[in-house]
Amino acid sequence: MLKHYIDNNQIVFVTFHKNFKYDDFIEGIKTILDKETGNLVNIVRNGILKDLSKLAYSELQKRDSNYKLNFDKTKNKIFKMSIGTKSLEKDDLTLSYCFEKNYIALDLLSNIDYSIIENTEDWDKAREELSRFYQYEENVDEDKKRLEIQSIYFFKNYMKSDDIVLVSNDNEKIIGIAKVNGWYEFKDVVGIRFNHFRKVDWLVKSCSIPVELFYKRKFSSHNIYELDKSIFNFENLYDFINGKNYKKLCSNY
Repeated sequence: MLKHYIDNNQIVFVTFHKNFKYDDFIEGIKTILDKETGNLVNIVRNGILKDLSKLAYSELQKRDSNYKLNFDKTKNKIFKMSIGTKSLEKDDLTLSYCFEKNYIALDLLSNIDYSIIENTEDWDKAREELSRFYQYEENVDEDKKRLEIQSIYFFKNYMKSDDIVLVSNDNEKIIGIAKVNGWYEFKDVVGIRFNHFRKVDWLVKSCSIPVELFYKRKFSSHNIYELDKSIFNFENLYDFINGKNYKKLCSNY
């Protein structure tokens, strides 16, 4: 019984020591090296108690009480996507806008409307077409360019309705779970630095769910990529979304 609650991140152990501070228990600011820019940035990092509290407070989108998540493992896909950041210097309104308006968003080649890209699932064809937009970009690392092209392809062409997206802003916690229900849109929204959107239904939002609850591998820093279904814990996802274990996971604190 104890192992069950530990595995579901409902019980954690801490040692109260003079070096264990408020920052470790509730919330603190930590300075880290931004790998993309090489600059030092300040990020807000949750402490143990705040992580437990946010998991307990995870907000399910309002829906019929008999709602059941239906996912076809043979047809539907699961993606990890980054939206927003914990960096205080980079904070903006994009994530709040997405939660409020039911969107996911991508911030790559912001001034180009992806609608001009052919809607093909052929990766080689899409890669060749997207590469043309980078010919005017100076000093772009080839590996970085390849990953960005792949992200745009996933977001615009490869992601389909009924696919599931796990959203993170620090690659350690899942802050939202969405089900895709619309095509690509180019939008210019005042105060929002992202221009590329897909309509979704938020199944869970404004939460802090440990990645390991659903996935047996750490998230990478890529903007968006498809998760390996062979190491994905579908039982935990179904129980969480369908409410079977939601109270166990979110209301025992």
